[in-house]
Amino acid sequence: MLQSLQVLRQDVQFAFRQLRHRPGFAFIAVLVLGLGLGGNAAMFSVVNAVLLQPLPYADPQRLTALFERDVVGEEPFNVVAPANFLDWQKQANSFEQMAASGETAFNLASASGSFMPERIDGSYCSANLFATLGVPPVLGRTFRTEEDRTGAARVAIISYDLWQHRFGGSPEVIHRQIRLDSEQYDIVGVMPRNFAYPYRTVKAWVPLQRHLEAEQLQSHGNHMLTVIGRMRPGVSVEQARAEINGIARRFKQQHPEEVTGKGGNAVSLYDYSVKGVRVSLLVLFGAVACVLIIACVNVANLLLTRALGREREVAIRSAVGATRARIVRQLLTESVILSLLGGACGLLLASLVTDALAASAPNAAYLPGIDRIGVDGWVFLLTFAVALATGIAAGLFPAFQGSRSDIVESLKGARSARDARMPASAICWWPRR
Repeated sequence: MLQSLQVLRQDVQFAFRQLRHRPGFAFIAVLVLGLGLGGNAAMFSVVNAVLLQPLPYADPQRLTALFERDVVGEEPFNVVAPANFLDWQKQANSFEQMAASGETAFNLASASGSFMPERIDGSYCSANLFATLGVPPVLGRTFRTEEDRTGAARVAIISYDLWQHRFGGSPEVIHRQIRLDSEQYDIVGVMPRNFAYPYRTVKAWVPLQRHLEAEQLQSHGNHMLTVIGRMRPGVSVEQARAEINGIARRFKQQHPEEVTGKGGNAVSLYDYSVKGVRVSLLVLFGAVACVLIIACVNVANLLLTRALGREREVAIRSAVGATRARIVRQLLTESVILSLLGGACGLLLASLVTDALAASAPNAAYLPGIDRIGVDGWVFLLTFAVALATGIAAGLFPAFQGSRSDIVESLKGARSARDARMPASAICWWPRR
């Protein structure tokens, strides 16, 4: 074991000496591999954060997104009317919790005039939204049931960013007052830093029934709510879908004049969250993988050309007793070192472009896990593994080709080539008579 490590150390040292002697070759190879590996690392960081990691909620596999179906045409994912949501909430037995939210915007101002007014994104939601998602506040509390009523006291929950930006992260923010659309609200809670429901840019939440007018709450035709449910243990998405569909169909049969869905729909919250980007991300990831393959082929060509130019060196090493396996291992060590250096450059490149990828992603505000995009341990391990495999794949054929040289022919060819380059006066060094 110790002898093997010593041989490996010698191979690595010799490989670095060879690369120092050919800096142009080393720079080009590392640059090509760095671009290919960096693109793969950046795309994997996106795929890992958005598609592979679970949603950042408690028991996310039990969360479903609920919709009306076929309100107009055959769209299966219509948002839900408030009265329909309230009916589902009362009648459905497949769910522990069912919550709704809607998108809005507020003119935010300080009740005391301590900061300048601004326009912010907001959301109105049922009191149990945060309990349904299983995300507690970092400060204060969530809404109480009695606060989600028409005419109840005005209360609000703010985002972590708003807490830091406007209140300096002060723990005294609870029960401080802000003005939303000229109405005074008491702050009762602050959500965690990465909480992003219904979307990332929301800065304040208010109770749904306190925010909407009475006629809106009684409407079966004014579709405005995104509804989620937490299924009971043992209940499948198919069972939940069948129950919601049955409730919606019965109402439509009883009230055919209402502009409402002909049925209901339920899908996994994860599946619905990524349905618009899953195929695009996988296709893009595949395209970037093809770029890495092209980079690997190009570097293999460079290594093959270099190996053919080192026939004399390989022949001398063979003549003094080096086995073919040792020569192959030496050449492979050089290609793996190049690939690992390219992987390091690729990780640096990925760390620089991941923020831009997150910002430019379609519907980035609605994508789950978009804030987790970055070079983490998983990205590092994958890049290391891919770089190692790329180094072996790119260097294996050139290494075998370079080690197959005939000793006598290589030495004779090298001597002939050297003599051909020498001037006649150097060949015929004896004096003329």
